[in-house]
Amino acid sequence: MPKQTYKYLIVGGGVAGTTAAETIRAKDPSGTVAIISDEPYPFYSRIMMSKPAFFLGKISFDSIWLKKPAWYQAQRIEFYSGLSAVALDAKAKLLTLSDGQALGYEKLLLALGARAAKLPGPDADKPGVFYLRSLEHARAIIAALQTSKKVVVLGGGFVGFETCELMRMAGLSVTLVMRERYFWDFLWDEESGRMLEDALTLSGVELAHSLQVLEVLG
Repeated sequence: MPKQTYKYLIVGGGVAGTTAAETIRAKDPSGTVAIISDEPYPFYSRIMMSKPAFFLGKISFDSIWLKKPAWYQAQRIEFYSGLSAVALDAKAKLLTLSDGQALGYEKLLLALGARAAKLPGPDADKPGVFYLRSLEHARAIIAALQTSKKVVVLGGGFVGFETCELMRMAGLSVTLVMRERYFWDFLWDEESGRMLEDALTLSGVELAHSLQVLEVLG
Protein backbone atom coordinates (compact mmCIF):
# COMPACT_ATOMS: atom_id res chain seq x y z
CA MET A 1 0.00 0.00 0.00
CA PRO A 2 1.30 3.50 -0.82
CA LYS A 3 2.32 5.76 2.04
CA GLN A 4 0.48 8.64 0.42
CA THR A 5 -1.64 9.13 -2.69
CA TYR A 6 -1.75 12.41 -4.60
CA LYS A 7 -4.10 13.65 -7.27
CA TYR A 8 -1.11 15.11 -9.12
CA LEU A 9 2.39 13.68 -8.75
CA ILE A 10 5.29 15.40 -10.54
CA VAL A 11 8.76 13.92 -10.95
CA GLY A 12 11.23 16.76 -11.48
CA GLY A 13 11.70 19.91 -9.43
CA GLY A 14 13.10 22.13 -12.19
CA VAL A 15 11.40 24.79 -14.26
CA ALA A 16 8.98 22.41 -16.03
CA GLY A 17 7.88 20.53 -12.92
CA THR A 18 7.59 23.62 -10.73
CA THR A 19 5.68 25.61 -13.35
CA ALA A 20 3.35 22.67 -13.88
CA ALA A 21 2.65 22.45 -10.13
CA GLU A 22 2.02 26.19 -9.94
CA THR A 23 -0.36 26.05 -12.91
CA ILE A 24 -2.19 23.01 -11.54
CA ARG A 25 -2.70 24.72 -8.19
CA ALA A 26 -4.15 27.79 -9.95
CA LYS A 27 -6.61 25.56 -11.84
CA ASP A 28 -7.35 23.15 -8.99
CA PRO A 29 -7.22 24.82 -5.55
CA SER A 30 -8.04 21.64 -3.62
CA GLY A 31 -6.31 18.78 -5.45
CA THR A 32 -3.26 17.32 -3.68
CA VAL A 33 0.04 18.00 -5.46
CA ALA A 34 3.55 16.68 -4.84
CA ILE A 35 6.93 17.25 -6.49
CA ILE A 36 9.79 14.74 -6.38
CA SER A 37 13.24 16.31 -6.82
CA ASP A 38 16.58 14.48 -6.75
CA GLU A 39 18.29 17.69 -5.59
CA PRO A 40 18.22 18.79 -1.94
CA TYR A 41 17.21 22.32 -2.87
CA PRO A 42 14.00 24.09 -3.83
CA PHE A 43 13.65 25.44 -7.37
CA TYR A 44 16.61 27.62 -8.42
CA SER A 45 17.91 29.28 -11.58
CA ARG A 46 20.27 27.09 -13.60
CA ILE A 47 20.79 30.04 -15.93
CA MET A 48 22.25 32.08 -13.08
CA MET A 49 24.96 29.48 -12.49
CA SER A 50 26.89 30.47 -15.61
CA LYS A 51 26.56 34.22 -15.06
CA PRO A 52 29.76 35.99 -13.92
CA ALA A 53 27.97 38.15 -11.32
CA PHE A 54 26.81 35.05 -9.44
CA PHE A 55 29.85 32.89 -10.08
CA LEU A 56 32.36 35.51 -8.98
CA GLY A 57 30.41 36.47 -5.85
CA LYS A 58 29.35 39.94 -7.03
CA ILE A 59 25.72 39.36 -6.11
CA SER A 60 24.11 37.58 -3.18
CA PHE A 61 24.03 33.79 -3.27
CA ASP A 62 20.33 34.00 -2.37
CA SER A 63 19.62 35.50 -5.80
CA ILE A 64 19.70 31.98 -7.26
CA TRP A 65 16.50 30.86 -5.50
CA LEU A 66 13.35 31.14 -7.61
CA LYS A 67 11.13 29.44 -5.02
CA LYS A 68 11.71 29.11 -1.29
CA PRO A 69 10.27 26.56 1.17
CA ALA A 70 7.55 29.00 2.23
CA TRP A 71 6.21 29.05 -1.33
CA TYR A 72 5.60 25.29 -1.37
CA GLN A 73 3.85 25.55 1.98
CA ALA A 74 1.67 28.44 0.85
CA GLN A 75 0.73 26.59 -2.34
CA ARG A 76 0.11 23.37 -0.39
CA ILE A 77 2.55 21.50 -2.61
CA GLU A 78 4.39 18.62 -0.96
CA PHE A 79 8.09 18.78 -1.85
CA TYR A 80 10.15 15.59 -1.65
CA SER A 81 13.76 16.76 -1.94
CA GLY A 82 16.91 14.70 -2.41
CA LEU A 83 14.98 11.66 -3.64
CA SER A 84 14.86 9.89 -7.00
CA ALA A 85 12.06 7.88 -8.59
CA VAL A 86 13.44 4.36 -9.03
CA ALA A 87 10.39 2.30 -10.10
CA LEU A 88 7.03 2.94 -11.73
CA ASP A 89 4.02 0.65 -11.80
CA ALA A 90 1.74 2.41 -14.28
CA LYS A 91 -1.01 -0.18 -13.93
CA ALA A 92 -1.19 0.19 -10.16
CA LYS A 93 -0.41 3.93 -10.39
CA LEU A 94 2.43 3.54 -7.93
CA LEU A 95 5.81 5.30 -7.84
CA THR A 96 8.69 4.02 -5.70
CA LEU A 97 11.34 6.44 -4.41
CA SER A 98 15.02 5.90 -3.68
CA ASP A 99 14.37 5.74 0.07
CA GLY A 100 11.95 2.85 -0.42
CA GLN A 101 8.68 4.64 0.15
CA ALA A 102 5.88 4.23 -2.38
CA LEU A 103 3.55 7.01 -3.53
CA GLY A 104 0.23 6.57 -5.28
CA TYR A 105 -1.17 9.01 -7.82
CA GLU A 106 -4.15 9.78 -10.01
CA LYS A 107 -2.13 11.71 -12.59
CA LEU A 108 1.64 11.58 -13.11
CA LEU A 109 3.90 14.08 -14.87
CA LEU A 110 7.50 13.18 -15.72
CA ALA A 111 9.41 16.48 -16.01
CA LEU A 112 12.86 14.93 -15.89
CA GLY A 113 14.96 17.57 -17.63
CA ALA A 114 18.44 16.75 -18.90
CA ARG A 115 21.88 15.70 -17.64
CA ALA A 116 25.29 17.05 -18.52
CA ALA A 117 27.01 14.72 -20.98
CA LYS A 118 29.91 13.03 -19.23
CA LEU A 119 33.26 11.95 -20.63
CA PRO A 120 33.30 8.24 -21.47
CA GLY A 121 35.05 5.66 -19.34
CA PRO A 122 37.15 6.16 -16.21
CA ASP A 123 38.01 9.79 -17.02
CA ALA A 124 34.48 11.00 -16.27
CA ASP A 125 34.98 11.69 -12.57
CA LYS A 126 38.72 12.16 -12.18
CA PRO A 127 39.83 14.93 -9.80
CA GLY A 128 39.82 18.23 -11.63
CA VAL A 129 37.05 17.24 -14.05
CA PHE A 130 33.90 19.30 -13.51
CA TYR A 131 30.44 19.53 -15.03
CA LEU A 132 28.03 22.46 -14.83
CA ARG A 133 24.44 21.36 -14.45
CA SER A 134 23.54 21.49 -10.76
CA LEU A 135 24.15 23.85 -7.86
CA GLU A 136 26.56 21.31 -6.37
CA HIS A 137 28.55 21.40 -9.62
CA ALA A 138 28.71 25.20 -9.47
CA ARG A 139 29.88 25.17 -5.85
CA ALA A 140 32.66 22.70 -6.67
CA ILE A 141 33.88 24.84 -9.57
CA ILE A 142 33.77 28.04 -7.49
CA ALA A 143 35.91 26.34 -4.84
CA ALA A 144 38.40 25.12 -7.45
CA LEU A 145 38.82 28.63 -8.86
CA GLN A 146 40.69 29.61 -5.72
CA THR A 147 43.71 27.45 -6.62
CA SER A 148 43.44 27.01 -10.40
CA LYS A 149 45.47 28.80 -13.06
CA LYS A 150 44.41 27.12 -16.30
CA VAL A 151 41.12 25.61 -17.44
CA VAL A 152 40.08 23.62 -20.49
CA VAL A 153 36.42 24.05 -21.44
CA LEU A 154 34.90 21.21 -23.46
CA GLY A 155 31.94 22.04 -25.66
CA GLY A 156 31.22 24.89 -28.04
CA GLY A 157 27.69 25.60 -26.83
CA PHE A 158 26.12 28.53 -25.04
CA VAL A 159 27.16 27.44 -21.55
CA GLY A 160 30.69 26.84 -22.81
CA PHE A 161 30.79 30.37 -24.21
CA GLU A 162 29.63 31.87 -20.92
CA THR A 163 31.99 29.66 -18.92
CA CYS A 164 34.94 30.90 -20.96
CA GLU A 165 33.94 34.47 -20.18
CA LEU A 166 33.63 34.01 -16.44
CA MET A 167 36.88 31.99 -16.25
CA ARG A 168 38.74 34.80 -17.99
CA MET A 169 37.16 37.30 -15.60
CA ALA A 170 38.47 35.14 -12.76
CA GLY A 171 41.98 35.53 -14.21
CA LEU A 172 42.44 31.98 -15.52
CA SER A 173 44.10 30.91 -18.76
CA VAL A 174 41.35 29.31 -20.90
CA THR A 175 41.36 26.91 -23.84
CA LEU A 176 38.05 26.00 -25.49
CA VAL A 177 37.99 22.59 -27.20
CA MET A 178 35.17 21.96 -29.67
CA ARG A 179 34.27 19.24 -32.15
CA GLU A 180 33.00 21.77 -34.68
CA ARG A 181 34.98 23.53 -37.43
CA TYR A 182 33.88 26.85 -35.97
CA PHE A 183 31.69 27.97 -33.10
CA TRP A 184 28.09 26.73 -33.52
CA ASP A 185 28.65 25.37 -37.03
CA PHE A 186 25.54 23.21 -36.56
CA LEU A 187 23.39 26.32 -36.19
CA TRP A 188 24.98 29.31 -37.88
CA ASP A 189 26.85 30.14 -41.05
CA GLU A 190 30.63 30.40 -40.77
CA GLU A 191 30.75 34.20 -40.81
CA SER A 192 28.42 34.40 -37.81
CA GLY A 193 30.34 31.70 -35.95
CA ARG A 194 33.65 33.45 -36.55
CA MET A 195 32.21 36.68 -35.12
CA LEU A 196 31.59 34.88 -31.84
CA GLU A 197 35.05 33.36 -31.99
CA ASP A 198 36.55 36.82 -32.42
CA ALA A 199 34.84 37.88 -29.18
CA LEU A 200 36.37 34.87 -27.42
CA THR A 201 39.88 35.34 -28.76
CA LEU A 202 39.82 39.07 -28.00
CA SER A 203 39.12 38.20 -24.38
CA GLY A 204 42.14 35.87 -24.36
CA VAL A 205 40.51 32.48 -24.96
CA GLU A 206 42.53 29.98 -27.02
CA LEU A 207 40.40 27.95 -29.46
CA ALA A 208 40.96 24.34 -30.54
CA HIS A 209 38.70 23.20 -33.41
CA SER A 210 37.59 19.80 -34.76
CA LEU A 211 38.91 17.91 -31.73
CA GLN A 212 37.60 15.45 -29.17
CA VAL A 213 39.11 14.39 -25.86
CA LEU A 214 40.64 10.91 -25.92
CA GLU A 215 41.98 10.78 -22.39
CA VAL A 216 42.25 12.83 -19.20
CA LEU A 217 45.55 12.09 -17.48
CA GLY A 218 44.69 13.79 -14.21
